[in-house]
Amino acid sequence: MVEFELAREFGYYIVHLYLPGILLVFVSWISFWLDPSSVPGRVTLGVTTLLTMATQASSVSAHLPPVSYAKAIDIWIGMCTSYLFGSLIEFAIVTFLYDKQMRQKFAIVTFLYDKQMRQNKNILEELKSKKNLNVVINKPWAMRRVIYHIEKDAKLVDNFSRIAFPTTFLISNLIYWIYYTQEWFH
Repeated sequence: MVEFELAREFGYYIVHLYLPGILLVFVSWISFWLDPSSVPGRVTLGVTTLLTMATQASSVSAHLPPVSYAKAIDIWIGMCTSYLFGSLIEFAIVTFLYDKQMRQKFAIVTFLYDKQMRQNKNILEELKSKKNLNVVINKPWAMRRVIYHIEKDAKLVDNFSRIAFPTTFLISNLIYWIYYTQEWFH
């Protein structure tokens, strides 16, 4: 009986897919340190990293034989793509919160400091119905407190993401590499 032992060299994939995938995920996290108002920079960063990962994935997959099951490299590509897409979702949440909070802040500040708006009862009623400013209208100290919390909310999501994304990516990597290196060496 003849026994063949086949082994695939994975150095090519480490250099051409695994390391660039890690770097792309790291680069996507830069958006967590950008100001929430810098939308063009965040969009460019997120979309570029996602498209680069898709291009790399298709070029590597084109060199592999088609099979009916998920390969380790497919799991890796899916994991990296999920983190890149997650950073885009985080950007959308931060932008939504920031824009919403800035509109509220502008309405509060305009109401409190614009003399014409104080005198016009119709605008006052319109602001009350649209922005729910009853707490702030008669209490200037409450306005300062509300504005302070409004500015913090969007940045809290970024601060949380700065810790959560790298931590979960590290854990995912540990699980991935432990699982697949055990398979390779046994």
